Amino acid sequence: MLCEVECRALSAAYQMLLHDFEPREALLYLEGNKVFTDDHVDSIKQKMTRLERLGLFLRLYRRHASDLNDLISFFEYNNQGHISEYLQNFINFATNDPDQLRSFVLQPMFSREMLQRKLLLGSVPRRIDLYQRDQIVTKVVENLEDLSENECFFLVLYGRAGAGKSVIASQALSLNETLIGGYYDSVIWLRDAGVLPKSTFDLFSDVLLMLRNEDDLLNFPSIDNVTSVVLKKMIANALIDRPNVLFVFDDVVLDDTIRWAQELNLRCMITTRDVEIANVATVTCDYIEIPPFQVQECDDLFGAYGFPAAESDYDDEILTKTIGLSSGNPALLTMMCKTCHPPTYKRLAQLNQRLETKGLRSIECITPYNYKSYDISLQRCVEVLSEEDREALAYVVVMPPSVDIPIKIWSAIIPVEVCSNDDNLIEDQVCERMDRLFRRGCWVSMKPNPCLTYRVDSLVNLFLRRVVDANTILSAISTLQQRLLEFSNNNSPNIRPACEQFYNPKEELQQNPEEEIDYSKFMEIHKEFYENLIKEVSN
Repeated sequence: MLCEVECRALSAAYQMLLHDFEPREALLYLEGNKVFTDDHVDSIKQKMTRLERLGLFLRLYRRHASDLNDLISFFEYNNQGHISEYLQNFINFATNDPDQLRSFVLQPMFSREMLQRKLLLGSVPRRIDLYQRDQIVTKVVENLEDLSENECFFLVLYGRAGAGKSVIASQALSLNETLIGGYYDSVIWLRDAGVLPKSTFDLFSDVLLMLRNEDDLLNFPSIDNVTSVVLKKMIANALIDRPNVLFVFDDVVLDDTIRWAQELNLRCMITTRDVEIANVATVTCDYIEIPPFQVQECDDLFGAYGFPAAESDYDDEILTKTIGLSSGNPALLTMMCKTCHPPTYKRLAQLNQRLETKGLRSIECITPYNYKSYDISLQRCVEVLSEEDREALAYVVVMPPSVDIPIKIWSAIIPVEVCSNDDNLIEDQVCERMDRLFRRGCWVSMKPNPCLTYRVDSLVNLFLRRVVDANTILSAISTLQQRLLEFSNNNSPNIRPACEQFYNPKEELQQNPEEEIDYSKFMEIHKEFYENLIKEVSN
């Protein structure tokens, strides 16, 4: 069997072979060199057209030849030096100078047209030009270029639902003309999103389909009764004819997808809300977090949807409130822009009011995002959490949003199973639980300095207020109040700078980093938040 580099060389030379090579002329020569058997020769001769003969010839040669030397020798013997020279140069560049190989393979005159065709055949979604995060897209492209020499890898784009992971992935593939065709021969994009064990089998059934030549699709075998072992073998066999493919698995939920891809030695870029699933990989993994929009990016999005520039303090106040309520989430902002007809700040203020009073499910709109309501998307994220993580997430609702809260206060409410009264041990367990909520959907964010704090943003708070039952919320508030009073009575020390917003952002901090804190003041400082929450769940 040929190695991957030699398989790539034959694929790159396909158009040249199609124009200048008749497979029947090489059969006697290769049979004499023990590359082909009588059966191989007969099967190739029986094909009616040269296109069919060439396809079968390359398929058999990839699987039964040990290298390209015999084929190169034939082309030299047959006075087809341009083909033998091309194959030799390809192997030499691929082995010794990969950068030179890319310029050798690419056809600058038609690079854009060839890229568009490769993206179309690979089912890559059409890129969204409404906004572009150049810095992140460039980082994705650079990582893919650096990883291209690896036999197997995972580039993981992770972030909250609706953060724009798929948009950035498609932009990275579409805007760089050398990535697909230079660093990778082709690309295959498939949406995963499966949560059942059979979902992984279905996904890789589609992988097999996409690897097949488009001329063979009508002869695609039935795999209804095929086992996973047989399917993997079929995919491995198909990869011989499609070397150096970049696979993009969009919205990966199960770690089985990672396991299968690693077993098949695939080069993968994946988008996921749960970065923990990549822990099963033993090959190279690079991670890129896709954060929410910054304020300027939000302004640019509003401008793209026809909103006029803010001309008054009233307009700025509405924009600031919209960005705060949405936490800069591109999917939700897009839904709000699409719903806002006409695009005026007065109409946007009405949507803000609707979000605050009725929650995320009050805004429904069909957009390029896969869900018509952002509430549905977050519900799906909750469903894949473990029971312990869902329980912890439910108690997050009683924490005021957009405030950096010390881990000591979180430990008063987040349930953990610890057979000890050691505060440090309990806080370590709470930290672990909070980290999981970050890694499995970016439900909270962490700030390690000057002291470890966690923050929940307004978007998550809006969602939790509508899905957590009233009794749980009222019970959690009562428990929090009681535990904070206990902390204060025990005079538990903590690091003061971490509690800047706990007290008053304008208050001058004390110099003593170990000053004792009256934790009972926490709920008093955020009295308005708790009064509104209690009033809301009591109605």
